[in-house]
Amino acid sequence: MAKDDKSIELRVQANLHDATGAEPPRMAAYAYSRGGKLLDHKALDDKGAATLRLPVGAEATTAPVLVGPAAEEPDLEDLLRAARRSSTYASIPRRRG
Repeated sequence: MAKDDKSIELRVQANLHDATGAEPPRMAAYAYSRGGKLLDHKALDDKGAATLRLPVGAEATTAPVLVGPAAEEPDLEDLLRAARRSSTYASIPRRRG
């Protein structure tokens, strides 16, 4: 994880299972604030990896990180329903100085 004064990079690695008989859907990683605001989202590459950039605030916090179908305007409720068993939370450190 690289970080600067205002953001950190979070590397996401998802295990994508092969879909038989069809082209797999494009997937993406999404990070949300605790209040439900989309912080960043990136499409996963062929190996299931993406790098998200998350803001660093005055207080340390956690951010839900979800993997789901790629969408320009993702719906948090749809993603939460689809990813209830596999959600991950990223710890975002507080800004220093």
